[in-house]
Amino acid sequence: MTGQAGEVLIFLGVVLIIAVAGILLGMLVAPRLGRLAEREDEEEPGGDD
Repeated sequence: MTGQAGEVLIFLGVVLIIAVAGILLGMLVAPRLGRLAEREDEEEPGGDD
């Protein structure tokens, strides 16, 4: 394996790790964001009439 191929594999590995970490973090944060959005909607039952 050449040096350039090894660098490409390392780059792809880092990208994969960042992508998986981002997905996991998003799965943890999304329910909390959903609850915050629902609370804001409930505070104004009349809306902006």
